Amino acid sequence: MIQDYSFVARSMLGVLAATLVLGGCDKLADAVEQGTEAVQKGAEAAGAAAAEQAGPVLTADDKLGDKLAGYIACINSASDSVNRSANRYYQWADAEKGLTGKERHIYGLYEINNTDPCIEGVEKSAGLEPSLPELETAGKDYVSALKAVLPLAKDANKYYDEDDYKDDKFAKGLELHPKLVEAFKTFSDADTKLRGLVKAENEGLLARELVRIEKEDGRKLRFLSKNIMAHAKTLMVAADHEAFEELDLDELSKALTAFDAALTETETYAAAHKKEAGSVSMYSGFTSAATDLKKEAKALMRRKRDDQPWTRKELKKLGTFPQTIEGHPVNVSKKYNELIQRSNRLSWTRYEPE
Repeated sequence: MIQDYSFVARSMLGVLAATLVLGGCDKLADAVEQGTEAVQKGAEAAGAAAAEQAGPVLTADDKLGDKLAGYIACINSASDSVNRSANRYYQWADAEKGLTGKERHIYGLYEINNTDPCIEGVEKSAGLEPSLPELETAGKDYVSALKAVLPLAKDANKYYDEDDYKDDKFAKGLELHPKLVEAFKTFSDADTKLRGLVKAENEGLLARELVRIEKEDGRKLRFLSKNIMAHAKTLMVAADHEAFEELDLDELSKALTAFDAALTETETYAAAHKKEAGSVSMYSGFTSAATDLKKEAKALMRRKRDDQPWTRKELKKLGTFPQTIEGHPVNVSKKYNELIQRSNRLSWTRYEPE
């Protein structure tokens, strides 16, 4: 487009100069000047049109954010689905001792949701800039582990869901067990590796974004909401432990205190700048989700502080009614994911105070 517009502008200059040359030197000079302005305006219009068509210029962090998106989508969808399925299976099947065929309760395992978008996303992210070989390799290993566990989980789900173990005296269940255990473990290892790498990149990305936003807008709502998300991530890391004894009370308490402070600062600012808060679409839903996360994290912190591990009865509800278990990481994670969704729905407009 730039070349086409430039060619037309140069042609116009030639026509103007030729038709007005008989009018004298002054007129010729005026015509040339006018023609030059036409060239400049045409070039500027061409540049603007081309820029609009090409889209915004992406910074290095913009590109990194796009690259991480595919991996994050997998962690938030496929990983959750596979881990729920594994947790359900291990509620009644002993990973180490194996199956006997005489288990008192046979719950089977959950079906793993559609993972095609995850696989496609990782494959797309691998080809995006910047080049991050370690992350790309981890993503490739993750997809391989996911593809390996899918058919096994599907086969086992059908087997238990249709009560086929009652017909073959548990023969297929005994055959599938070691394969499932190995596939779940391989996936868990790949998931842990990928999460660690994504976490490191994403934390750096978020930290730089906070600096940029504060520099551009000051410590206003756009900055404060991002600050909440930064502390929410730290809080989730502190809470994300399946075993009660792995929870660190000091780490959890510090993360909760910092998150609470970030939320309080935001609420105080919003109360003092109601017009600005009103200009942000979905803002109240965002702060409501942040408050819900704080409540769940507090419940978890209290259990750890008061040394009240989850009971056997409560743990049986993990796969079906986890929301009924007060103070469990799975509910903190649920509220954290809801907060992420609310954050992504925020619609910002450039607020100009009167």
